[in-house]
Amino acid sequence: MTRMAGLVIADRFKLKRMIGFGGTGQVWESTDLRTMKPVALKILRDDVADDLVTQARFRREADTIASLDHPGIARFVDYGHVADLALLGGRTITYLATEFIRGESLSALIHRSERLPPGRALNVLEDTARALGHAHAAGVVHRDVKPSNILVTRDGYAKLTDFGIVRILGEATLTHVGTVMGTALYMSPEQARGDAATAASDVYALAVVGYEMITGTALFAGHDPLSVAISHMEDEPTPLPDFAGEPLKALIARALQKDPRRRPSNGTEFAEEIAAARRPVGPPAHPDTGSDPATPRILRRLKGLRRK
Repeated sequence: MTRMAGLVIADRFKLKRMIGFGGTGQVWESTDLRTMKPVALKILRDDVADDLVTQARFRREADTIASLDHPGIARFVDYGHVADLALLGGRTITYLATEFIRGESLSALIHRSERLPPGRALNVLEDTARALGHAHAAGVVHRDVKPSNILVTRDGYAKLTDFGIVRILGEATLTHVGTVMGTALYMSPEQARGDAATAASDVYALAVVGYEMITGTALFAGHDPLSVAISHMEDEPTPLPDFAGEPLKALIARALQKDPRRRPSNGTEFAEEIAAARRPVGPPAHPDTGSDPATPRILRRLKGLRRK
């Protein structure tokens, strides 16, 4: 699959370069030949393409992204299957095309910068929380909020990606009871126990991301995923350093409560608390947005979408 550069998928998407890979597939920067715009094309790997659960999750990811319309979530473009590709031995390709985001992953940004200034961290937190709030209002729980699933654009906005293991409230699950879904470093205590993830679980994970942005270190570290998961269930986190400021320290501490009932209940509630916490931190990362950049930043993005 790594030698597919130049191949045209579904008579529409021309593969340019591979930009990511994971447990189920590869992601390619591609050109949409209908619009001549770049897209991110996710393609299922050969060895999992015939697995029914993997197929169902991939279709659910496509359906989920297609149902969400928010500037903080990568926009859906297309989903489908292409059979009998002669160049690939006649096999079938299953693909998902989404908006191509020019920027870098938050994980790369943290690695390069070591830690982010509190004001910039709050920008990323609020953007992501508002995206989560939109998903939560639609009954979607992300279940895998982490720096590598948050992309930061060149102008500083954050976009949430990878809805591959979402939970749709009220629908049958695609995992067995007690199965742990998510990434240990950012896993809520209830997920670590094998309980169902909720919107408050996503809030916890985003708070863990915020802690890492501000300190440059993981909330809990361990020799293996199990020890990290146990820490999320049992250990109290070290408070943020004083340079973060009391409002931000209190914000993160509340969202990291072991009991999900004591956290903000969903992304929108968390975003409003972030907007309130940002005011004493100092000038915003985007000075043209005024003294309270939270709402103007979102409105500017929505106006930009309408112009398109």
